[in-house]
Amino acid sequence: MGKRIEERKETHREEIRKDGEEEEDKKKERQKEGKKERRKVQRGEVEKKGDQEKKETQGLMEEEKSGKKERKGRRNVQRGEIEKGDEESRKHKERRYGKMEEGKKTERREEKNGRRKVQRGEMGKGNRERKETHREEIRENGGRGEDGTKLEKERRDEERCEEERWRKEMRKGRN
Repeated sequence: MGKRIEERKETHREEIRKDGEEEEDKKKERQKEGKKERRKVQRGEVEKKGDQEKKETQGLMEEEKSGKKERKGRRNVQRGEIEKGDEESRKHKERRYGKMEEGKKTERREEKNGRRKVQRGEMGKGNRERKETHREEIRENGGRGEDGTKLEKERRDEERCEEERWRKEMRKGRN
């Protein structure tokens, strides 16, 4: 009985070893193929597999985008809004958003553009000017805020000085 069990265990171990060796062989072959592929790519003989797939997906995406544009165009045609200056589209917009005066349109547009510029950092001038005027006010009021109270920075500086004085006194008391 004991011999059979040991024989089975031994055969099982051998099978596991063989499987492991086969796996290692396959792994080495894959690595060799990968190296060959990389060399070809470096030489410029072949493109990477991923690059080829990317190009294909990009092509599909571009086709999708063009399809969307076409569909939008069809919808506009169905609604009768082929041209921007079209009377129908203007009426539709008025119904939807209410009548807009010409001046308001440009104001809104300029406001939006201003916000965008500020976000992009192209237009921080207003802020700079505000800071400068604030500094001038402080100088005029003798280093104080508009209402004559001490500024936060001054307060902090004074508190720090008081703490330092107190520490010095404590040190003197210890000595």
